[in-house]
Amino acid sequence: MAKNISTLPEEEKRAITHAMLEYQQKHDIKATAFNKLTGTGQYAYHILNGNYKVGDSFISDRIFNRVRLFLSNDFLIENDNLDKTICCLKEALDFSEYRIICGHTGRGKTFAVKEFIKIFPNANVFLITCDGDMTSKELVTEICLQMDINPVGTVSRLRKEISKKLLKYDKKPLLIFDEAENLRQGVYATIKAIWDSVENLCGIVLVGATVKGQLYCHWLEDMGRRSKAHFDVFYSRFATDPLILEDMSDKDFDEICENYGVKKSHDVERIRASAKGDMRFAIKRLQRYFREKNNITNA
Repeated sequence: MAKNISTLPEEEKRAITHAMLEYQQKHDIKATAFNKLTGTGQYAYHILNGNYKVGDSFISDRIFNRVRLFLSNDFLIENDNLDKTICCLKEALDFSEYRIICGHTGRGKTFAVKEFIKIFPNANVFLITCDGDMTSKELVTEICLQMDINPVGTVSRLRKEISKKLLKYDKKPLLIFDEAENLRQGVYATIKAIWDSVENLCGIVLVGATVKGQLYCHWLEDMGRRSKAHFDVFYSRFATDPLILEDMSDKDFDEICENYGVKKSHDVERIRASAKGDMRFAIKRLQRYFREKNNITNA
């Protein structure tokens, strides 16, 4: 009997193996190179060969996820930002809380939100990515589409339909508004109207970077203090313990370097300095550095 249980479907595992084989052929690298490239040691070699157990134990889903992230040109750093974001989202889901998560670009906000959704795939979590041109109608339409609600009607009607659906779920739902710094000021009234109708029964999380040079949570606080539109009420609801994600630490950077087998050098230290705490920037630059040093091309 296998010691570990894997919930990842067999077809997804085979798809990852197929993608690894394509990557190997495209870049002409040895099979054992995946061990270092993906940061998963011997497990990557087993997956490449279609073996999804080592001895009596299944290879964990987390290992497959690391390989998949590498193939998609990304990399999982299990740091404080990731842990704190997932914890914050879980609390918002379990206790129907209103929370703010903010941090400068490249601190892992969106990545952590997507990881949370992967960890809890059966939860009633709805992720809405905001942009600067999104109107209230577009916002409620996007929510309706995700919740399988007919998106035809006025903002008021759709908002009411969303509220009714949120209240019908057996498991508490969670609305996550990512890139919330892009929201038009008028759209906040629509979000407020939704929470007024589902208070204490649905969590809402605003995830943002910066607005006019200020961290999103500080901008929201400033708007609230000036009693702009609904922002005084808005901030009073979300003001409790905003989560501010930190810059990339030296430990994070060292882990990325270790993952790619990159040794410290003048070039690497220059990447660290130019990243200025931006984890995503550092990863992309180190990936390029690794490919150049190992003659891996996209050809």
